[in-house]
Amino acid sequence: MNKSTRNRLAAYCHQLSSLDLDGATTVPMAINALGELIGADWAGFIWADCHGEPSALDCDNPAVYRTWPRFDELRRSGEVRRVCGGDFPDWVRCRSRAPNSAEINKKVWHSSAFWNEVVRPTGTGQFCTTAVRDQDRGLGCSVLGRSTLSRPFTPAEQQLVLEFNGHLVHALRRPARHAAEDYVDSGLSAALLVDVSAKVLHRSPQAARLLQMADDGLCPASSSAISALLARGLVSHLLTLRQGGPGRPPVRRITSRWGRQVWRAYSLNEDDRLFLLHIQHEVPKQAAFARGSYALGLSPRQQNVAARLASGLAHRRIAQDLHVKVSTVIDHTRKLYARLDVHDATQLADRLVAATMSTDQRGHSPASFFVNR
Repeated sequence: MNKSTRNRLAAYCHQLSSLDLDGATTVPMAINALGELIGADWAGFIWADCHGEPSALDCDNPAVYRTWPRFDELRRSGEVRRVCGGDFPDWVRCRSRAPNSAEINKKVWHSSAFWNEVVRPTGTGQFCTTAVRDQDRGLGCSVLGRSTLSRPFTPAEQQLVLEFNGHLVHALRRPARHAAEDYVDSGLSAALLVDVSAKVLHRSPQAARLLQMADDGLCPASSSAISALLARGLVSHLLTLRQGGPGRPPVRRITSRWGRQVWRAYSLNEDDRLFLLHIQHEVPKQAAFARGSYALGLSPRQQNVAARLASGLAHRRIAQDLHVKVSTVIDHTRKLYARLDVHDATQLADRLVAATMSTDQRGHSPASFFVNR
């Protein structure tokens, strides 16, 4: 990766961490960008609690959510420590080095339950794990993966990830000062096929990721979880409407540190025995502007100006924020408009959001394709 590319990534991460949003919103976006730059097929982040244990997960490979319960079982049995020389709490506390698949004994690795029951079913052949720490506290681990038969992560790529972790620390430790007010579609959606009792019969690949965001935990959803309550409430509401009762359309919105979700319910047959629950994930508009400006290949300074212009800031305010002259901001604005073929801040905002939507999000599958629960 050349210096210019590194600088663009650093500017993007700095922009995300300056938004005063929760790290659960900004860290996955930053990790995704890093994964794309070093050629990873998927990227994820595992948060650590105050005891160094996993507390939350975000990953753009849907299969990781299916094998996560087994990973947790193998951790507790000592299998992960036997194979990798350490466990998650050891990695975040620097008691042992976080594993890179290229450094694990191949004979032990390929005969282990960790490989055969956790890693291999996700379509992963190589992975690189790095701990993210802030002085004496472990904040979590970033995980990058490549598909089967892909090349291992090189020492240079591992070093780049370690350098990048400094930006993650800033995003993770910076408190969210205020809740976002405006949201836009992130491009991530999922669907659940449920019966009249809201029992899940089938779900699309990204459903596990969005359900985890709704419930804000690692464990499979229980009957009292937020997602289960939402599903039952939407089905009940839709049945009331179908029977001629009063009420608004069956739509629910929930906001959490991960962003916002919009749930919608649809009846699939005449006798109301099957229902489709569609879940759409949304991100704060400021974060979408930052991601869009990065996706369009803008320089570090152009990223800063574009995101602020799209947010509605005046030239003078942008100049104050970036410690430059107003004439410099005006010059950047003129060049941005010409490059992106827009004529005002409103069109610029639409262009940035469109770039966010068109960005290839690894692992995102059409909601029409279902997998067994």
